[in-house]
Amino acid sequence: KQWYQRRVAITAGRPLTHRAKELHSHLFCLPCYDTKEISVCAACKKPIEGRAVSAIDKKWHPEHFVCAHCEKPFAGERFYENKGMAYCEPHYKKLFGDPCFYCCQSTHNAAEVKF
Repeated sequence: KQWYQRRVAITAGRPLTHRAKELHSHLFCLPCYDTKEISVCAACKKPIEGRAVSAIDKKWHPEHFVCAHCEKPFAGERFYENKGMAYCEPHYKKLFGDPCFYCCQSTHNAAEVKF
């Protein structure tokens, strides 16, 4: 805590408190931290500082981008989406049927697919 009290956020000149946030090994007061373009993991809600996965209009820590059913990480493998959730192929097929070869949507809803 003494370290926080001696440091000052460079961008705003505000003294740092115990509520200071760390990003890329630098401390920021809350107003400055909130202005940073920080990606937040959709799963754990913590900042993403290293590698990230962009999928389903969200960002994820690679280890947190997992199948919604079995929670196995995709680790670069193909995934299938249904209603904003990602699934591995076996669980997608089990829950929603075979995906269309062209658009990857469930063939159960084939009448709803528009081209």
